[in-house]
Amino acid sequence: MPRTSLLLCGIAACLATVTACGSTVSGSAAATGGTSGTSGSGGVGGVTTVAQLGELVSSNTATKNTAHFNLQMSGLLDTTGSGVVKFGNPLEMDERTTMQGFGDIETVLKDNTAYVKVPEALASIMKVTTPWVRIDPNGTSQMDQTMSQSLKLAQQNANPATMIDNIKSAGAITSTKTEQLDGQPTTHYTITVDLKKWLASMDASDTMSTEVNAALKAGLTTEPLDIWVNSDNLPVKFTETMKIDNPAQQGQTITISTVGTYTDWGQPVTITAPPADQVGTLPGN
Repeated sequence: MPRTSLLLCGIAACLATVTACGSTVSGSAAATGGTSGTSGSGGVGGVTTVAQLGELVSSNTATKNTAHFNLQMSGLLDTTGSGVVKFGNPLEMDERTTMQGFGDIETVLKDNTAYVKVPEALASIMKVTTPWVRIDPNGTSQMDQTMSQSLKLAQQNANPATMIDNIKSAGAITSTKTEQLDGQPTTHYTITVDLKKWLASMDASDTMSTEVNAALKAGLTTEPLDIWVNSDNLPVKFTETMKIDNPAQQGQTITISTVGTYTDWGQPVTITAPPADQVGTLPGN
């Protein structure tokens, strides 16, 4: 695969992993960095269903809709990232990542458009003459369409409350634990999602339907989701292992492991699109 295409596929994967559970999960998530307390299938604070958990998280993220985040992803292109996000419609984000083989990359989502700051070492290879390139959500090129689908996934699933609400009819809380995580008390919820029920609950236009269909065809029937919430019932961590199509070889999949954390909920953030005179388009667009 051309180096340019591989880079953009990696960025697309990064956009997808900003979601708390943006793609089909094929393995179980494991807690790290926490000390377990009580456990069992009973709820904490009366929460025993996914719908109740979604309502609890939604009521808090509605007022505290900004956060700082950190991500570590391995499997496609080993990547570490951090940034700020403002949940809503549209989603806004400013993320800086270090991607294996490509160096530092900055991605900004603003007004339904993705902007990518291309590493200097790759600018000449990609024939990019501006510091930033714009991904057109209405573009017809393959790269525009690939990135646009990832942008739609990010907007659909980035808000943890929305993500939980999307699976409320197909998920069941199978374990609840109280844990100390980075010095603060948290509740760790493990949710098992029935993929057939989830698919049945989706609209035909839902961008996740393709991923769920692929998982079912691969023989998967359930999906585990693990999420930690603090004493304010705000998400502070997620871990997942998911499978995506291999961009370098059709018919094969890649397992991607992701660990993400949220901090500073409700603190002011500023997310600004780059200056217009510094933005170009990808060659061929």
